[in-house]
Amino acid sequence: MSDNKSVFSKLSAPTWCYTFLQITILTFLASFMTGCVKAPQRVYYTLDFIMPQPIEATPRFPLTIRLKPLDISRQYNDTRIVHKKSLYEVNYYQNKRWAVKPQKMISDLLLKYMIRNNLFRDIGVQYRETEPDYEIMGEIDAIEKFDSKDVWFAHMVITFSLMSYKDNKVVWRKTYDIRKEIYRKEMVLFIRGISVLLEELLGEFVNDLNDYFTRTAIKGVKAEPLLQESIKRDSNAKSQPEFLQNGW
Repeated sequence: MSDNKSVFSKLSAPTWCYTFLQITILTFLASFMTGCVKAPQRVYYTLDFIMPQPIEATPRFPLTIRLKPLDISRQYNDTRIVHKKSLYEVNYYQNKRWAVKPQKMISDLLLKYMIRNNLFRDIGVQYRETEPDYEIMGEIDAIEKFDSKDVWFAHMVITFSLMSYKDNKVVWRKTYDIRKEIYRKEMVLFIRGISVLLEELLGEFVNDLNDYFTRTAIKGVKAEPLLQESIKRDSNAKSQPEFLQNGW
């Protein structure tokens, strides 16, 4: 017999059939298991909340405002949701993502919120034929989830600035740094929590603008510029992330 005969040809008929059956079954099982293992489903989330009813029937201040699209710190300029277990470690969910980048979502909600509050005669994002009286700028410094043992926290930081367009000078600036404890470690509850934070933050921002312009020359009182003012607070947190206990 030739030395080049296959291994199967050297086996007896029963052994050959048994070996072939084993290979066939293993091949089938491998194909079946490969088909059953599915990649994790990617889930997309968006921020939202119920807009307030207009407080004023007519605009409170006869001003034209241009709202610039918000900037964002580089590490958050991503559709992947950021989560942290340490101040020094940034992690991204690969399959839990924002539907659009955070700065776009928050810029759109900010514009809608300010229009509904009806503080100003005109507010928009586009340049008009006439120059605006003021320009509002902002940067998202953080939008993230803290993971601290058994508790999650939603955390958001936004800095807003108000620039006098005529003087090309920033006359007001404030940083809002707030967080909220999430009592169950569920992603949808984190998204709801960060939406609540945004609603509270925008409410405080609009109230601060109202206070500032109430104290300006529009009402006959010259207001002092407010620069680098900041606020840090917990929305509802009874505790804080372990890695922030000596800092935040």
